[in-house]
Amino acid sequence: MTIKERFQVRVLLGFFRIAGDWFVNRGDSIFVLFIYILLTILFTWPLAANFTNFANGSVQDVYHELWYLNLDYHLPYGPFFALYTNSILYPYGVPLYFQVFSPLHAIIGAPIYYLFGLVPAYNFLYMFTFFVSAFTMYLLTWYLTGNRYAAFFAGLVFGFAPVHTGQGIAHLNIMASELLPLFALFFIKMARERRDRNALYAGILIALNAMLDLHFLLLSGMIVAAFLLYSVFAQKSAILNKTYLVRFFVMILGAGLIGFVVYYQTFYGLVFAPSPLGATAASTLAHPHRSP
Repeated sequence: MTIKERFQVRVLLGFFRIAGDWFVNRGDSIFVLFIYILLTILFTWPLAANFTNFANGSVQDVYHELWYLNLDYHLPYGPFFALYTNSILYPYGVPLYFQVFSPLHAIIGAPIYYLFGLVPAYNFLYMFTFFVSAFTMYLLTWYLTGNRYAAFFAGLVFGFAPVHTGQGIAHLNIMASELLPLFALFFIKMARERRDRNALYAGILIALNAMLDLHFLLLSGMIVAAFLLYSVFAQKSAILNKTYLVRFFVMILGAGLIGFVVYYQTFYGLVFAPSPLGATAASTLAHPHRSP
C-alpha cells in the first residue's frame, strides 16, 4: 500500500469515527425525530397516500397558498425582491409589497418542486411544519429541563396543537412555527453560556422566522420581551453586563441585515408605495380566481 493510499484510508477511518461518535452522542435525538416523522404521517393520513395528487386545505384557500408557492419559483429572483407580477390582472398586474410569501419555505420546498411538482412540494412543507416544530420544541425543553420524556411530550403538544392543524386548512405560512423554539433556545443560551456564536445563531434565527412569515418575527420579539422581563427580576446580572449587551447588539444587527434583504419589497412598499396600492394588491391576490 502506497503512502497516498494509507493516507486515504486514515482519512476515511477518521471520518467514520467522527460520524460514529456524532451518531452515538445524538442518536436519541435522531430517534425522536424519526418518531415525530412517523406520527406526522399517521396524524395527516391519508395525505401521504395521496402525496402527488391531493393538497390538504379548504377548497378556496388551498389554491391561494398553491398560487403563492408556485409564484415563488417563477419570479425573477424567486421569493426575494418581489415587487410586482402581471401573472394576474394582465397586462397591468399588481404589486406584491405586502403579500404573504414564505421565502424559507420556498427554498426548502424547491428540490421537491423541481423533481415532483407543485402539489408534492406543498404537501411536503405541510408535513414538514409538524415534525420539525415538534422536534425543535423537544430540543428547547430538553435543554431547559434535562428530561427527555418531558421534552418529547412538549414536542407533541407544540407540534400537533389544534391551532397548528387548524391553520393548516388555509394558511401554510402561519403553520410555519418550526423555528420559533430554536430561536428561543439560542436566545436563552446567549445569556447562559459563554459562547458568543449563540448571538449570531439567534440573529439568524430571527431572520429565518421572518422568512417563514412576519407573524413569527412578531412572536420572536415577544419571546425576547418576555425573557428580558423575567431576567430583570430573576437574573438581572445575566443581562445587565457589557458582554450580553454586545451579544444582543450582534443578534439585532444580524437579524436586521438579513431581514432587510429578504423583505426589501415590504420596506419599499412602506416607504414609497401609497397605502391604497397595498390594500388593493392584498384584496386582489386574496381572490386570484376572480381575475380575468
